[in-house]
Amino acid sequence: MAGTETNIFAFLNLDELSSRYRLYRIKGLNHNNGSAADESYRKENSLIQRLSYKLQSPVTTIKEGDDTFLVVQEGSAKVPDSIEVVRSRVFLEPIDKVFDLDYTQRDPNNDRICLRFLQFLLREPLNRDKRLWSPAPGRPFYHNVPADTREGIQKLRGFRPRVISTPDGGIGICVDVAHKYVSEYPAPPRLTRRDFKGLDRRHFIYRFGHDWFEIRADFLDDLNISESTVDTDDGLISTLEFIYKHTDKPFPDELIKLPTDGSAMGYRNNRGEVRRAPSGLAYLVYGPHDRIMKKLHRHSILEPAERRRLIRQFVADHLSKLEFGNTRLQIANKPLDAPSRKFFVPDYEYGDGHVLSVRGTDGAQHVSLDNLGEIRLSLLQNGPGFYNRKPLKQHYFFMPYSVHLSYGEKLIADLTQVTDRLFPQENGYSPKLVLYEDRGEKIWPVQAAEIKKAAMANCAEPGYAVVMIHNSENRRTREEDVLAAAVVKELRELDFYASVIHTPYTRECYVVKRGSDGRPNCEVARGMGTKLRDYLQGVALNKVLLNDFRVPFNLATPLHADLTIGIDVKSHTAGFVIVGKRGGNIRFETDPDHADKEKISFKRMKRWAKEILRDEAEEADDPITHIVWHRDGKFHQSEREGILEAYAELKKAGILADDSTVTLLEIHKSSQNPFRLFEVSQRQDEPDQVWNPQVGYYYMCGGTDAYVCSTGRAFWKRRKGTVQPLHVRFLVGGLAFEKCLEDIYFLTCLAWTNPRDCSRVPITTKLNDRIL
Repeated sequence: MAGTETNIFAFLNLDELSSRYRLYRIKGLNHNNGSAADESYRKENSLIQRLSYKLQSPVTTIKEGDDTFLVVQEGSAKVPDSIEVVRSRVFLEPIDKVFDLDYTQRDPNNDRICLRFLQFLLREPLNRDKRLWSPAPGRPFYHNVPADTREGIQKLRGFRPRVISTPDGGIGICVDVAHKYVSEYPAPPRLTRRDFKGLDRRHFIYRFGHDWFEIRADFLDDLNISESTVDTDDGLISTLEFIYKHTDKPFPDELIKLPTDGSAMGYRNNRGEVRRAPSGLAYLVYGPHDRIMKKLHRHSILEPAERRRLIRQFVADHLSKLEFGNTRLQIANKPLDAPSRKFFVPDYEYGDGHVLSVRGTDGAQHVSLDNLGEIRLSLLQNGPGFYNRKPLKQHYFFMPYSVHLSYGEKLIADLTQVTDRLFPQENGYSPKLVLYEDRGEKIWPVQAAEIKKAAMANCAEPGYAVVMIHNSENRRTREEDVLAAAVVKELRELDFYASVIHTPYTRECYVVKRGSDGRPNCEVARGMGTKLRDYLQGVALNKVLLNDFRVPFNLATPLHADLTIGIDVKSHTAGFVIVGKRGGNIRFETDPDHADKEKISFKRMKRWAKEILRDEAEEADDPITHIVWHRDGKFHQSEREGILEAYAELKKAGILADDSTVTLLEIHKSSQNPFRLFEVSQRQDEPDQVWNPQVGYYYMCGGTDAYVCSTGRAFWKRRKGTVQPLHVRFLVGGLAFEKCLEDIYFLTCLAWTNPRDCSRVPITTKLNDRIL
């Protein structure tokens, strides 16, 4: 028997669970329109977080009419009359009644309370389990014993359990595997200022006796662990004495060996209070941006069968005997099945009207799903070629002077050759070379200024630019590439559409050798030919051709929406990608002058929405009926209300038809719910066969949340590991959610950035990421 399986394990005895709670009317949130509503949202989150820590009890909020209420479990510590939140104080007015919580009832407010209470109470027994530890509330639980150790780094395996609603009206736990990489050895017990410079603001696992938690090292204290103090009920005691006092015997070896004059790193706890940790008990956490993780990451990739086995093992070992008061939680030992729902790959249109089809469309070139990636690329390289063949406009290549003196000419020649093969035109790709000074400090403000200076001095007309930059010397690990963002923004102000590449990779690809005549010659390094070719092909597609909006292929199968607009905000710049009914009619706009680096204000959103919709309505050959907005991540209230008000005004003015609709969707590349799907074949007396689901499978979890497998089994050679479905949330609108999901899947099939592969996110999100 074959079927699709989730990683959600249902609660079986919700009717046996009981809780009681109290309500407090919240005053001081100032719920209004636009940006004020976003401020209220931040205040609510701050209130929930602060009181949860203070009361050590589940806390949430619900809305009834115009009022917002705080929900606190009955029996918690005394709730204060008021509390400081984001830049203000809110007041809590108790409601003189205690409410019974029914875990079997489904409505938005009751669901919010049930999920919050269960998630909080789920952590209590897991926190008591000495086999596990968690970095902080809301984070995964990890085993104390490492799953693997390589090159001095331990891989700690853990699990992320998340309580969610199920499509059948129940509640379950969504469980997935997680990994954390931590140094095998602690930081030096006596740190110097020079040593700490490279550790400043890095994360560590602090082994406080037998208890572990994650901290961020904010400063190195002048006092050692015997001199620095902690304020307790018994008075001030030293940091070292405090650790001794709160550690059960027998002590861990690292604590026994800790020197009494060891250095202390300062950090803040969950309440914002400054604390100190001995550096000799702090183990450095490694993330994806650390260079060594490039070598180790492949060892954390789990194939579907192994991930499914580990999930089931965790449920059996840690979730099967949980207590809820006097009631034992009964959790299914098998996960929920998923209905077989699948979208089919759309047809593609290339140059000269050539159509490629997985569906078997009459008159089209047919291809199997397994060969789709290779054929998509082949049709670009060998004909019929790009859907959009208009000649390229003015192009520039900004190059550091030091690169020009070494391998620069060879790089330009190789990139030109690759670009011309992909996009043949009469005069070929011939960018104007612009050199900028890079022999000073390689910090981002200096490099950005030099690039802008070179543009103003050497570029007489606007155009499209590939800008080669160095990694900034002052860029912290995990910090955004500020230089790249600054270059794109500043050149845009000069009417250049810029894309950025970095020097480290290409520097490894070329070497200077002496030829038979003794003269120096630049060549491709041994063993780097294929990698360089693939890299330059990516640059040609993404940084040159797509930057000039030369679309490789179009959708021959139309979208349900007449107009789809993707929005995102990064580094104080808003991006809008506007997509027509067949994908190929695409353009983008940017707004670089934002006070807020994460959201668009109500006034600016309304202005941009009116401008975009008015322009599209005027240019459209047919009436625009269905308009869909995609937000990368959370749709802020100011953005939602700005779009809806602009739409209403244009509709009233007759610019948009009376029967037109607007739909708002959130697209979450990472989700709080660690949802997975597995294709499972079960035969009697044989082990289960487990695979990734095929591309196009989707799962609807209620009326507002769904997950789409935009990656899947057909591309297993290029994508190892387990599929992570894309989380989509329906907020409001007139286009049916299922049709919105199919459109999103179609837009992920526009794998312009790498035609050989699949894309996890739709082009509305992908291009915004590249532009911003």
